[in-house]
Amino acid sequence: MSTTARIQHVTRYLYDQPAYLGPHLIRLTPAPHIRQRVLSHRIEVMPAPALLHRHQDPFSNWITRALFAHPTTDLTLRVEMDVVLEPFLVASELSERAH
Repeated sequence: MSTTARIQHVTRYLYDQPAYLGPHLIRLTPAPHIRQRVLSHRIEVMPAPALLHRHQDPFSNWITRALFAHPTTDLTLRVEMDVVLEPFLVASELSERAH
């Protein structure tokens, strides 16, 4: 029996004075997996970046790249996703089910 989970994550950075932010690579998207299916996924970056681009690396992991044009005193990354998780059976449970 599968389980649906809503996952929410927030990371916040505060700076004493305005700071220029370099390019950020955000790795907060679940990778494709046989035991999980992503129903929805949203990344919110504040302040709004000048450019926000998603791409996959050679291992099929999603990376979100953010570029910022102006200095800021804070940076917030907010991620929300709904994921279906399939149960994981170890070898001993599989052999018991076969009998």
